Amino acid sequence: MEKMTLLITPEAIHKSERFGLRNPILCALQNTTGTLWRVYDDGMVLEVMTPYRACSLPDEAMERWREYRATGIMKPFSVTLEFRHAEERDGYSLGQKRRILAA
Repeated sequence: MEKMTLLITPEAIHKSERFGLRNPILCALQNTTGTLWRVYDDGMVLEVMTPYRACSLPDEAMERWREYRATGIMKPFSVTLEFRHAEERDGYSLGQKRRILAA
């Protein structure tokens, strides 16, 4: 498994949006990796392009993300994520890749 520590800075929070693909956690991931990510309501985080990494947000990060979505307020923090890799399988939808990585 690959580990990565993300810093959610005040600047990143200020530039982010409560909903959609511009939330602070996704912005930090995208800025760090240079790839596109999606976070689901259950805390699953999926890279939507190769190498198709995935992880589950730790409880603390989930709590902060939910609070941010509810209130628009998030304090800076850091979080370490542990990624799993999926084989590249052309033709699979995001939902199918998500199920593969969750298994």
